[in-house]
Amino acid sequence: MLMEQTLEKMNQMKLSAMVEALEQQRRSNQYTDLGFEERLGLRVDEEWTAREHRKLTRRLRAAKLRYATASLENVDFKHRRRLDRSQVLALGSESSPFLVETLHGSRWVTQPSSSNSSTCSPQSSVLA
Repeated sequence: MLMEQTLEKMNQMKLSAMVEALEQQRRSNQYTDLGFEERLGLRVDEEWTAREHRKLTRRLRAAKLRYATASLENVDFKHRRRLDRSQVLALGSESSPFLVETLHGSRWVTQPSSSNSSTCSPQSSVLA
């Protein structure tokens, strides 16, 4: 009875991913060797991942992107647009000097200005 009450409270607190992880751990024997802190950490990770996924999905839907599934890897270089494949892909790489990651995990695209400072603008989700 205590577990059902706990699950109900967790659902009311909108911890649905944590509830699913807890139920999965209760059904499986592979988690019996883990300590309390490790199992709790796994549940918290599941909830955090689910929330981040929902945030990203909500933001992508709100952006109303013309090509929601576009990415640099899907650029067609066969057309005569004079695009250099290596240069385009380098712009979106982790080591690109044009990408700056913020504390919240979002990325910003920077471009040099004439006064030796950088101007920043939010990165399009195509590069994210």
